[in-house]
Amino acid sequence: MQYRALGKTGLRVSALGLGAMRLPMKDGHVVTDEALKMIHRAFESGVNLIDTAVYYCNHESEITVGKALKGWREKIIVSTKNDYRGNNPKEWKAVLDQSLHRLGVGYIDIYNFHSIKLEKIQEWQKLPRSPIDEMNIAKEKGLIRHIGFSCHDTPANMIRLLDTGLFESLILQYNLLDRTNESVIAHAGERGIGIIAMGPVAGGKLAYPSPPLKRFIKTPVTSAADLALRFVLSNHNVSVALSGMSTVEMVESNAATASLETPLTPLERKQILEALD
Repeated sequence: MQYRALGKTGLRVSALGLGAMRLPMKDGHVVTDEALKMIHRAFESGVNLIDTAVYYCNHESEITVGKALKGWREKIIVSTKNDYRGNNPKEWKAVLDQSLHRLGVGYIDIYNFHSIKLEKIQEWQKLPRSPIDEMNIAKEKGLIRHIGFSCHDTPANMIRLLDTGLFESLILQYNLLDRTNESVIAHAGERGIGIIAMGPVAGGKLAYPSPPLKRFIKTPVTSAADLALRFVLSNHNVSVALSGMSTVEMVESNAATASLETPLTPLERKQILEALD
């Protein structure tokens, strides 16, 4: 497994992150034994970052991740998100407390405003006390280590959010089919803000079959997912490709890709970008 710096946080993160949004489910509930087996295989393969959120998997993702962390906590970087949209700091803090309880941890490594927009941050900044203040207090108390956000806003608004100086990391969409946020990724790199790329396989759209782009690559391409991950990780400003995995087979395949020292050569990446354009 390759490891990279997550911006200026001081964290060394695995190139492959485990997104706990697509855990194995049956009848609306997580199949715990299968999920734990898959998560632990990821940890054993060198994955040291796992990302979850309050409502993933019918509100069972954080609970399942908490079970998986037993015996692993000090080796794993835990990321989760707070989707509160109101203006009451106490209600925002209640969501944080719930996540700490569900995860069974004393602190969260990366705590994110979930799918936040510039408009909401600007609204909060005008309040005498807001969830932003509560986030900073939680960091001062050691309940969280680093402040991040996930975002689906416009690239221009994401750049403005990065320029607020509030954040140390950003989770955004980036893959072969959607390169809209490349300017945001470059800007984050200039500011030393860590980038976690979600949807590297475009929610499964790039999983099968292998696209013709593989003709540009000299080393063997095992699958479309392999190529998709290699493309994301060839962007030097991306710290983590966050993949929503649900089977041990997915974990092992993606971990092998994330162990490549050079995902794509500069020439290979250039040819792929030209073909995409």
